[in-house]
Amino acid sequence: MIHMKKFYLAETFEDAKQILKSCSYQPISMAGSYKILGERLGVDFGPTIQLFELLPVFLDGQRHAEIRKKMAICLANSRSKQEQAAQVAINSLPNLAATTTPINLMTDFIRPLWRAVSRESTGYEEANLILMDDIPRLFDSRLRVKDRLEINERLRIFIKNESDNIEEKLILLGQNVLGSGPFIGTLTLSLHKIFSQNIGKQLKDITYPTSFPRSSLEVTDLVNKNESSDSVEPNIVRCVIHSKKYSESEKQLAMFGLGEHVCLGRPLSNNIWTLLTQKLATMPQIVHSSELGLKHSPVEAEFNFLEIVDPFLRPDHLYVQFTQAS
Repeated sequence: MIHMKKFYLAETFEDAKQILKSCSYQPISMAGSYKILGERLGVDFGPTIQLFELLPVFLDGQRHAEIRKKMAICLANSRSKQEQAAQVAINSLPNLAATTTPINLMTDFIRPLWRAVSRESTGYEEANLILMDDIPRLFDSRLRVKDRLEINERLRIFIKNESDNIEEKLILLGQNVLGSGPFIGTLTLSLHKIFSQNIGKQLKDITYPTSFPRSSLEVTDLVNKNESSDSVEPNIVRCVIHSKKYSESEKQLAMFGLGEHVCLGRPLSNNIWTLLTQKLATMPQIVHSSELGLKHSPVEAEFNFLEIVDPFLRPDHLYVQFTQAS
């Protein structure tokens, strides 16, 4: 018997926090969704499924705790080198801002910054860093099957080339995959918010917040652990993580997620933000304009055959123009 799935939108901070910390709900299995998709299309998404079965954001219980612990150890071991790499990348910003023509900070600074940080924790060459950046596209329910298969094949090659201790290597890949979209999106959105509010000011005269003022994490989708069709609780819950209705303190609390799935990269990200704002506070350039482009808004997306949406607001570009102080 087929029954309609009951959907609930948790759009207040307290409501979302309570559900995210509840034991009644769990993440939607992205690996399970790709198994269903592969069966429907008659194609093999084996490499994608193998990776997604190791991403703690889609897991619950003991397995989630085990993999999360391994990722935490990897992060702790590489954090010092990652922060050093971030500082080197940040030191290049004044030269980048010396031009009077618009620059795409997302592609020319923010993405290279993230890749420099990731290279220190993974040792990856450029091809695998690009793969790492592309894998989060698989979370988007609107992505064409052709593009899913192309990324899946690149994952197959990665697994073949890294066959020794493959689970450990996929966990390391997954750790950086989970950081790529949130970091790039959050930093892009945050810089745009600051620059757009300070047009005409010198960078050194801007008051910078102590943490990111804007998060790219918009929603978190969960499913009821009770699969019974006669359950009075909703089958699917969407928790709003970032909302204009939330207070600034609530936004800060929710920025890196809530509950047992809170982002492991929060300390590293906050330290990089501190390094960046310290550098910006020494730069004399004047903010002339800031133009943000978006390519995905999860709040506007609806559930479909994958029963999940990419939870991040993903910028497409950030064109910023500076003028030089006389």
